Amino acid sequence: MGIIIVALFFLFAIASIVITIWSVVEIATKPFKKESDKVIWLIVVLLLGLIGPIIYLTQRKNLLANPPGGNNHDDRDYLPPLDDRTARPQVQRPLDDEDYV
Repeated sequence: MGIIIVALFFLFAIASIVITIWSVVEIATKPFKKESDKVIWLIVVLLLGLIGPIIYLTQRKNLLANPPGGNNHDDRDYLPPLDDRTARPQVQRPLDDEDYV
Protein backbone atom coordinates (compact mmCIF):
# COMPACT_ATOMS: atom_id res chain seq x y z
CA MET A 1 0.00 0.00 0.00
CA GLY A 2 2.86 2.38 0.82
CA ILE A 3 4.52 1.87 -2.57
CA ILE A 4 1.30 2.92 -4.34
CA ILE A 5 1.17 6.19 -2.38
CA VAL A 6 4.83 6.90 -3.18
CA ALA A 7 4.23 6.11 -6.87
CA LEU A 8 1.17 8.41 -7.00
CA PHE A 9 3.10 11.19 -5.28
CA PHE A 10 5.97 10.73 -7.78
CA LEU A 11 3.57 10.88 -10.76
CA PHE A 12 1.91 13.99 -9.31
CA ALA A 13 5.31 15.66 -8.88
CA ILE A 14 6.38 14.79 -12.44
CA ALA A 15 3.06 16.05 -13.85
CA SER A 16 3.43 19.29 -11.88
CA ILE A 17 6.94 19.87 -13.23
CA VAL A 18 5.90 19.09 -16.82
CA ILE A 19 2.87 21.40 -16.78
CA THR A 20 4.93 24.19 -15.20
CA ILE A 21 7.69 23.89 -17.82
CA TRP A 22 5.08 23.76 -20.60
CA SER A 23 3.41 26.92 -19.28
CA VAL A 24 6.71 28.80 -18.88
CA VAL A 25 7.80 27.92 -22.43
CA GLU A 26 4.43 28.99 -23.83
CA ILE A 27 4.48 32.27 -21.90
CA ALA A 28 8.01 33.01 -23.12
CA THR A 29 7.33 32.23 -26.78
CA LYS A 30 3.75 33.40 -27.44
CA PRO A 31 2.79 37.05 -28.07
CA PHE A 32 0.57 38.55 -25.38
CA LYS A 33 -1.93 41.37 -25.81
CA LYS A 34 0.10 43.34 -23.24
CA GLU A 35 3.83 42.69 -22.87
CA SER A 36 3.68 43.42 -19.13
CA ASP A 37 1.39 40.39 -18.73
CA LYS A 38 4.27 38.07 -19.67
CA VAL A 39 6.27 38.95 -16.58
CA ILE A 40 3.24 38.81 -14.32
CA TRP A 41 2.19 35.39 -15.58
CA LEU A 42 5.73 34.02 -15.35
CA ILE A 43 5.79 35.04 -11.69
CA VAL A 44 2.33 33.56 -11.06
CA VAL A 45 3.19 30.25 -12.75
CA LEU A 46 6.52 29.88 -10.98
CA LEU A 47 5.35 30.89 -7.50
CA LEU A 48 2.02 29.07 -7.26
CA GLY A 49 3.23 25.56 -8.05
CA LEU A 50 0.61 23.47 -9.84
CA ILE A 51 -2.21 25.98 -9.34
CA GLY A 52 -0.43 28.76 -11.31
CA PRO A 53 -0.05 26.80 -14.56
CA ILE A 54 -3.62 25.52 -14.31
CA ILE A 55 -4.93 29.08 -13.92
CA TYR A 56 -2.76 30.25 -16.84
CA LEU A 57 -3.84 27.42 -19.14
CA THR A 58 -7.52 28.13 -18.44
CA GLN A 59 -7.10 31.89 -19.06
CA ARG A 60 -4.67 31.92 -21.99
CA LYS A 61 -7.31 32.58 -24.67
CA ASN A 62 -8.00 35.92 -23.01
CA LEU A 63 -4.29 36.74 -22.63
CA LEU A 64 -2.63 35.76 -25.89
CA ALA A 65 -2.61 38.10 -28.87
CA ASN A 66 -3.22 35.14 -31.17
CA PRO A 67 -4.81 32.33 -29.11
CA PRO A 68 -4.47 28.66 -30.08
CA GLY A 69 -7.25 27.63 -32.43
CA GLY A 70 -7.99 31.26 -33.25
CA ASN A 71 -7.80 33.11 -36.53
CA ASN A 72 -4.07 33.24 -37.29
CA HIS A 73 -4.54 35.72 -40.14
CA ASP A 74 -5.91 38.57 -38.06
CA ASP A 75 -3.20 41.08 -37.11
CA ARG A 76 -5.49 43.56 -35.37
CA ASP A 77 -4.56 42.12 -31.96
CA TYR A 78 -0.99 43.33 -32.45
CA LEU A 79 -2.04 46.94 -32.99
CA PRO A 80 -2.04 49.24 -29.97
CA PRO A 81 -5.27 50.85 -28.83
CA LEU A 82 -6.05 54.14 -30.56
CA ASP A 83 -5.91 56.11 -27.30
CA ASP A 84 -2.41 54.80 -26.40
CA ARG A 85 -0.19 57.88 -26.64
CA THR A 86 2.99 55.89 -25.97
CA ALA A 87 2.52 53.61 -29.00
CA ARG A 88 4.98 54.06 -31.82
CA PRO A 89 3.62 54.40 -35.36
CA GLN A 90 4.10 51.47 -37.66
CA VAL A 91 6.68 52.25 -40.31
CA GLN A 92 7.22 50.44 -43.56
CA ARG A 93 10.85 49.78 -44.39
CA PRO A 94 12.26 51.55 -47.46
CA LEU A 95 12.16 49.55 -50.65
CA ASP A 96 15.41 48.29 -52.14
CA ASP A 97 16.17 47.92 -55.84
CA GLU A 98 15.62 44.17 -55.60
CA ASP A 99 12.07 44.72 -54.27
CA TYR A 100 10.94 46.00 -57.65
CA VAL A 101 9.77 43.45 -60.20
